Amino acid sequence: MGRGTWLAIRQAYEKLLGELPEEYRRYSAQIYPGHFLVRGDRGEPVEQLQENLRAIRAEDPSIPAVEVTGIFDDATRQIPKSWPFWPQER
Repeated sequence: MGRGTWLAIRQAYEKLLGELPEEYRRYSAQIYPGHFLVRGDRGEPVEQLQENLRAIRAEDPSIPAVEVTGIFDDATRQIPKSWPFWPQER
């Protein structure tokens, strides 16, 4: 993906955030902390992701469990890949 495409996606995202009702805007950093999380990342955004995954699992036990460690490890990375709508690698 080129830089221009990435900037267009980011601008569309920021526009969408601006159109959200005020009470939802405070959650925007939980949805997207401003950068993609990748294996090896550490800190609060990863903890938030792991907590969100645990909350999803509470509603759907078919989703694998994850520990809240604040480290984006292989276990964290594999959870979305277990969802039936996740695109399969070729």
